[in-house]
Amino acid sequence: MVPPGKLDVAALLQRQIDAFHQRFLVPYGDELAKSPRSLKDVVIMASMLEREEPKPEVRPKVAGVLYKRLDAKTPLGVDATSRYTLESWNDRKAFLKKLRDPGRPVQQPDEGGPAPTAIGAPSLPSLVAALRPVESPYWYYLHDAQAEIHFGRTPDEHEANRRRYNVW
Repeated sequence: MVPPGKLDVAALLQRQIDAFHQRFLVPYGDELAKSPRSLKDVVIMASMLEREEPKPEVRPKVAGVLYKRLDAKTPLGVDATSRYTLESWNDRKAFLKKLRDPGRPVQQPDEGGPAPTAIGAPSLPSLVAALRPVESPYWYYLHDAQAEIHFGRTPDEHEANRRRYNVW
């Protein structure tokens, strides 16, 4: 939080917009124009990738899974969209309560869609991953207790991974 009167908020916002333009839109604008995804879609996906996958090199593969699910109107199952409204990101009890709350304000795993807006400021690697998703045979993924990702092709494979890695 920025204390009132200590910063020119309009100047800060303009600086952020200018940086986004120079770092992403200038070098990737032509590619974005040819993409089937809108700028808004790419930014929302990138914001989810930023929170969902700690390793930038894996994010394009995760983007491929999420876009595949989105295009098939299959629930995304992105924990980050549930966590971003929590006071403490790692509060597991609050997270599980949020997952079970039918009145939550963003689309959740059982509702199919992405967050309605970006859930945070994505890094350049996340933006590029959202712009350049990698296709794979996978429809599912989860992270184990060491934050290692495990992909699955079918619901049965995914459930086997949940049991194998003791993931809720």
